[in-house]
Amino acid sequence: MPKPTWEIFVGILCAVIVFVVPIVLYLMEKAGINIIWIVVVGWISIAVACLYLVLNIPWVWKDGNIGIQVWRACFVSAAALLAAGYGATKIWPHTEQAAVSATKEPYELELGPILFATQSHNTEEFWIRYQGPHGNTASRCDVVLYISLKNNQSVPVNIQSYSVGQKTETGQWVWLGQRVTHDFQVYFAGNDIHHSRRLELISFDNIVNARAIAPGETIKGWAFFVYRIPIPNDVGPFLPIFRVAFIDSTGTNWTSPELTRPTKNTGSGGVFSPKEEYDLTKDYYEH
Repeated sequence: MPKPTWEIFVGILCAVIVFVVPIVLYLMEKAGINIIWIVVVGWISIAVACLYLVLNIPWVWKDGNIGIQVWRACFVSAAALLAAGYGATKIWPHTEQAAVSATKEPYELELGPILFATQSHNTEEFWIRYQGPHGNTASRCDVVLYISLKNNQSVPVNIQSYSVGQKTETGQWVWLGQRVTHDFQVYFAGNDIHHSRRLELISFDNIVNARAIAPGETIKGWAFFVYRIPIPNDVGPFLPIFRVAFIDSTGTNWTSPELTRPTKNTGSGGVFSPKEEYDLTKDYYEH
């Protein structure tokens, strides 16, 4: 007697599950895609498909009394489940790798080059221009850093906030301020703010404000800071030693170790490209 169409369809579907799903799970495991619910559902579907196929073997129900048929059904069911279980032990997210990742620092951070780090707060070399409450506004920069940040976490993250501290000779840390973090232009004035030159740079803040950082991705860009005035008299001269603290969308609150500025330009920061000239005294000056 021929089998009904639905039995043929279910048999073909189970065969596809048994042969295709393990391949998909294997490729996911090799690619490091460890979505546990997909793995669990995948192996449960494989086990169910195996049971359906082996219990439809004619030999299981052929001849013999009910006891022999039950014994055969239990035997082939156990064999199918053991095969599925063995496959699951071979194709499963590596918990050892996850444990190693858990102990690894969430970020890797490098600073450099550092084009300017003042010993006081009265420099007039680097400036930023932006739209403030008084219209076009110019603000001096005391510290210019090129930041390189790598995401070591297994998920994309958004940087919600970060801050930079600079060490002094007395061992104290002074946390730097930022005027704005987006929609600004950078100018180099040297000793003449009447003839400053606009610079085209990749802004670190623009990157972290625009998108998430993918797992294993490194982002790089310039960041601009000022000393918070007044600077306490007892902090001593500033040293070229920095650390950076980050808070991200996963709730991670991470502070880098002490970072010393490079003694030479490593080339990681690229080259400043001077653009049009501008007289910064035309703008409102923000201290």
